[in-house]
Amino acid sequence: MNKRFQAVVVSAFLLFSWATSASAVLSGFLKITNGYFYDNVTGKAFVPHGIAYQTWNRPLGVWQSWEQFSFDLDEMVKMGANSIRIDIVWQHAEELGDNKFSWANYDFMVQECEKRDIRIFALIGYQWPPNWFPDSYYTMHPPETDAEGILHTNRWQSDIIGYETPGARAQYSEWISNVCARYKNSK
Repeated sequence: MNKRFQAVVVSAFLLFSWATSASAVLSGFLKITNGYFYDNVTGKAFVPHGIAYQTWNRPLGVWQSWEQFSFDLDEMVKMGANSIRIDIVWQHAEELGDNKFSWANYDFMVQECEKRDIRIFALIGYQWPPNWFPDSYYTMHPPETDAEGILHTNRWQSDIIGYETPGARAQYSEWISNVCARYKNSK
């Protein structure tokens, strides 16, 4: 097993373990029992009926207004959605500098979802790091044609940071710790 895969597996296991143990004791959170989601309050199985939704992600060209986000949530509820899968985009939240966070959009998102009893399945990815990251933190693509049709005859910089880069791992550890601390009491 290579080190990158081991790091990803360990990180996922720790996050999963934290999430399941925390949800088991906090009212209103989902828990996982026998491989299924259960609502801690009702004691009933929870089957997600939701939508994957991009909110604030400049690399993908997506930037919702709060009014549009609220309208979309209302429409999702009308369609029977009880959950939403969203990205908490690192580049957006920590764009002002190291440990200088802008939480307003994500705080609004959590608040609006909780008002409508919509559960959030958040992706807190390793991709889309802040623009202030040094180039040395990024992986390199092999020679190939990129998504825009440009042929790169040499290795070229990826938009994904390197799992084996100690500085990148340390920054990601800080990032995910801050997100979890910020929203640990939110459903």
